[in-house]
Amino acid sequence: MNYNNNGNAGFQANNDIENFQMMGFAAAKNQQMMNQQHNQQPNNQKGFVQNNNQSADQISNNEGVALTGLSNLNLRRNFIRKVLGIICTQLIITFAFIIPSTLSQDYRDFQKRYIFIAYLSLILNIATMITLYCFRKQCMKVPNNYILLFIFTITEGYLISMITSVSQPEVVLLAGGITFAIVLFITIYACTTKNDITQKVTAIFYVSMALLVIILVASIFRSYIIQTLIGLAIVGVFCFYLVFDIQRLQGNKYLSYSYDDYIIASLDIYIDIVVIFQTVLGLANRE
Repeated sequence: MNYNNNGNAGFQANNDIENFQMMGFAAAKNQQMMNQQHNQQPNNQKGFVQNNNQSADQISNNEGVALTGLSNLNLRRNFIRKVLGIICTQLIITFAFIIPSTLSQDYRDFQKRYIFIAYLSLILNIATMITLYCFRKQCMKVPNNYILLFIFTITEGYLISMITSVSQPEVVLLAGGITFAIVLFITIYACTTKNDITQKVTAIFYVSMALLVIILVASIFRSYIIQTLIGLAIVGVFCFYLVFDIQRLQGNKYLSYSYDDYIIASLDIYIDIVVIFQTVLGLANRE
């Protein structure tokens, strides 16, 4: 994605970092959809336990228990609260990096002077994301799962601050407001619609493949019209992902997160929000 230079010497590095990061996100989503497609079965065919007498500890130790199989509404609500609490913490950490990058020239100078920190953050960011998505047992092992998610969030916050550092504060605020409105609308839609997006895993898999192609095209073609169309397409795709992830969080759909998937659920939704924000910011910077 392209941003206005605004005289920033680190502009090209920021652009390259974001392109690599977006490819990583797309590949992660693609891998996730492949796993979902391979394991695609309705919850009542997966052998999920539906014993009302199970305690939360018993359930949390059973990888085969899906939230939809639980008649205990309080347990489901506690799972959702836990995920939302983690996401809110991630967003607060992210904001803590964004604020100085838009208001402090010293911080921006530091980022330009020590550009290697951004590349190191990128490597750690992709490494932790791969670990969390590909080695699912690490997502269920405390405190490893929290440590990995914390590293991912810290590095992601720093990388986003690299992007916001080349934007005007009012543009960052505008992008944040638009992202909030989009996420609010998508959340309301996902929770109220009768359409079960989780049944469309195959379609989402092909969308994931198309997203990889879109991002590759975005890294090659720099024209204003193509970049704008690609940016809108990326926003649309990740809005689709967000509906999918929120419906899985609800626990009353065809596919859902298991009780032990609180780290993956938080990571999925956080990435959806972050990518929407980054892309909206890129579109706003072109105006």
